[in-house]
Amino acid sequence: MYLDTSSSPVNRAFDAARTQAIRWQRHQPTRFQTVAIWAVAALPMALLIWVLAPIVAHGLHGPQALARGLIEGLTDGRGALGLASAGALVVLLK
Repeated sequence: MYLDTSSSPVNRAFDAARTQAIRWQRHQPTRFQTVAIWAVAALPMALLIWVLAPIVAHGLHGPQALARGLIEGLTDGRGALGLASAGALVVLLK
């Protein structure tokens, strides 16, 4: 004789768990999306370091002007702007 187990409590619980797992699956970004997210996160800080810091250093005098320009560019409000943009990206992607 054939025993019908399709409506057993174990099978119903398994189906419910599988449905819930499928519903809660996270979206996996494509390679292009991953590179785009990385670029959006990295470009503001790269702009600060590679463009604005040398401009600040040009106005400074003495040895180590570039190092002081980097430190000043990353520790004053411009550095906070780069960190704020990274934080905003995290909030948008969540």
